[in-house]
Amino acid sequence: MEPFEVEQKNEKPGKRPKTREKVDQKMLDLKARGLTYEEIGNLCGGLSRQAVHRRIGGHLTDEEKLLHYKNNRADLLAMTQERILASIDDETISKANLQTKAMAYGVLFDKERLERNLSTSNLSEHIRVKTMNAEEKATLDMALEVIYGNKANPPRLPLNQTATTNDDEEKDE
Repeated sequence: MEPFEVEQKNEKPGKRPKTREKVDQKMLDLKARGLTYEEIGNLCGGLSRQAVHRRIGGHLTDEEKLLHYKNNRADLLAMTQERILASIDDETISKANLQTKAMAYGVLFDKERLERNLSTSNLSEHIRVKTMNAEEKATLDMALEVIYGNKANPPRLPLNQTATTNDDEEKDE
């Protein structure tokens, strides 16, 4: 696609030039054809994608805005995170109340663990069982029946104890 020419006309001072309106309309047309803000900016004389977004972002439909957000969510969130972190200094931290500091600590702790590929929560084993496939469940059922004799209601034991079965008693004799 070739860059388009913009007609230059002398307009009255204080009025928005019609050429800008034409450029904005052309940008909207290009966006409707599926071009990215960066591609539109390149075709409009090297404008940045941010400049294009500022000029036509308010003219987008809700669906187009949602699509833009979904396609750029990670970058938009990262930029917002950076702005928030840049605004936090020692004075801001010292002014925060205890509850806010404790909550921020917890969130930052979780995010650090997430970034390091460590667990951020501990789930009980029943969730693991619920996600098992049929073959794994059948194997578990057989094991529970062998161990406890009643797969539906195995006895609850403290973690440091093991169950003995009649088979174990017979082996001891």
